[in-house]
Amino acid sequence: MASLGIHHETATNDEIAAYCSNPNHIPLGGAPYGNNVIKLPDKAVVKYIVMEYMEGRVLEPVEDPSQICKIADILARLAKIRSSTPGALSGGVSCGILWSESEPPFFHAIEDLEFWFNRRLSKHDPKLVLGGYELGLCHLDIARNFLLLQDGFLCLIDWASAGFYPRLFEVCLLRITHGMKGFFVSDVLQLGDLTDKEEVHIKSMLQAYNNTARYYL
Repeated sequence: MASLGIHHETATNDEIAAYCSNPNHIPLGGAPYGNNVIKLPDKAVVKYIVMEYMEGRVLEPVEDPSQICKIADILARLAKIRSSTPGALSGGVSCGILWSESEPPFFHAIEDLEFWFNRRLSKHDPKLVLGGYELGLCHLDIARNFLLLQDGFLCLIDWASAGFYPRLFEVCLLRITHGMKGFFVSDVLQLGDLTDKEEVHIKSMLQAYNNTARYYL
């Protein structure tokens, strides 16, 4: 995965070393951390794992209303980080719960997102039309694995699924994982306002997700 400010697929050795040694770069958790860079040779292909160590306590379950409000605020702040191109934060294919593991998609434009979902809908289902939506940073793997840092701040971990998508993608994933895990999602969702148009599109996304899940079972 790439952190903000460095791209794992294109960065040179010098760029990675400079990033890790720069005390002024901004960690995703908002706190200082130690970097561990592991170089793994694999058939002449060099791979890097950049790990961020966060000192804190695993917060499970998340039941404090004030913490739930903080989580909703984190998601709102992330959504304000924008991109003109959809897809994974680290570049390359998108991964995570929403996407098929057998066909991890690579998105170049908003039309690619529409096509990916619409081809998984029946002809009677409302089609996804995403033109006009802003592409904001979505985490897409919100779960009960937050860290409560020593200074009282929440740290959101597991960024492998993160990317730039319309905000309704985050809500869609929250509804999917709510069915899987049954956690605080309903409280978080109540803190945001969705338009009727967004609700229709989320319904179509959920239908496409269910169709894909049934196909690969």
